[in-house]
Amino acid sequence: SESGSINMNLIQEVDTLIEVISLGRAARNKANIKIRQPLKEVVIYSQDISYKEYLMNNENDILEELNVKNVRFVNKAEEVVSTNIKPDFQALGQKFNKNMKEVLSEIKQLDKAILKDIVRTRKTKYQISEDIEIDYSDFMIEEIPNEGFEVSSNNSFIVAINGNIDDSLKKEGMIRDLIRHVQNFRKESGLDISDRISISISPSEDLELAVKNHKKYFMNEVLGVNIRLDGQDLDFNKNIQIGSQKIKLGLSKEIEE
Repeated sequence: SESGSINMNLIQEVDTLIEVISLGRAARNKANIKIRQPLKEVVIYSQDISYKEYLMNNENDILEELNVKNVRFVNKAEEVVSTNIKPDFQALGQKFNKNMKEVLSEIKQLDKAILKDIVRTRKTKYQISEDIEIDYSDFMIEEIPNEGFEVSSNNSFIVAINGNIDDSLKKEGMIRDLIRHVQNFRKESGLDISDRISISISPSEDLELAVKNHKKYFMNEVLGVNIRLDGQDLDFNKNIQIGSQKIKLGLSKEIEE
């Protein structure tokens, strides 16, 4: 039935989305970059083009969940990784035992393109000489990310994040961090979720610029009425750390006129 096929499509679309987002998160973890730090882009490669439409329909979710500015699709895996296919000595050893040496030297002579094809298309029986037959599981794929990228992949996708953090991304990351500290400190200080507040910070030059560049966003997020950059004591005060910098944070509840 038509509704049945629409449902299947929807399920596949959601599954695809979840898969790509979790690969993106894994790539961020490998790069050791906190999810609060915005990044320039996530780059997605899939052999199967049909996924692209699913992902493009949900581009905003990907941007938000991975905290990136841009989603880019590539048609060649080489744009994000170089693949190195290596014999799996353990698998080959169990299979060929005493003839291991001979098998390895036969494999060495195989054309790289043929080897890639055996692995990529998962060939199960490939004759490399009269009495030697190999298959895709006799090999390991090593993926080496291109400069600046960190990669996570499965059978369907290669998902790469661009780990280059320029100055404006760095400042935005600092603001996100500051917002989190302010929100946590509001709770600790027993302020109501709807209370408007005054904020005081003793910022470094970096953070001062970050606050100035993103003031409206910051004040909206924390319900701030005004912000002082002189580190003056307010009703509630504590020391926090943003990046490698120690900062004094003060909050006061604003009394509505």
